[in-house]
Amino acid sequence: MTDERNNTVHISVSKERQTLEITARSAAGESVEPIAVKYEGANVNIAFNPTYLIEPLKAVTEDEVDLEIKSDTDAGVLRGIKETFLCVVMPQRVST
Repeated sequence: MTDERNNTVHISVSKERQTLEITARSAAGESVEPIAVKYEGANVNIAFNPTYLIEPLKAVTEDEVDLEIKSDTDAGVLRGIKETFLCVVMPQRVST
């Protein structure tokens, strides 16, 4: 649910709540999708171009993948759990 002007998804990961929240905004509104996750580390808020997340996931045949996020500015790493799959995803800089 993004558009050309707002082509960004924000991902917030909370260690305390063990959730990953994906937020997308467009002229039509906002969508927030919480997902239960297993997460160890500091809370992180990061932004990605949604295309760079969706395209690699189309190549994965398993139901679960690991998304490694260390900080708001470091690249994210998508890894397969059972199959050999690795993709580095660069974050977007967003003004607050």
